[in-house]
Amino acid sequence: MEINSLDRGGFDFSEDIERLIRIVIAKNLGEELIAWFKANRFSERYSPIYVALLAAVRGERLLLDSNPEVRHAANLIYSRLVARK
Repeated sequence: MEINSLDRGGFDFSEDIERLIRIVIAKNLGEELIAWFKANRFSERYSPIYVALLAAVRGERLLLDSNPEVRHAANLIYSRLVARK
């Protein structure tokens, strides 16, 4: 299995991913995680998570810049990310 793979293998790791993002943001490493998502093309593959990450790091207004297909899911994820600050 490739190290950069987020293949779920039938499992749901959404809570773990959100927990990781909250930790990364708390340690002021959000921009580095954004760069990692882009470098590994996860920004395209996991758009709602990526857009929520962008909004959590750079500001909620970025949710409005996302595609309508992604915006609703990204908003839900974003709400969970900021609710536990």
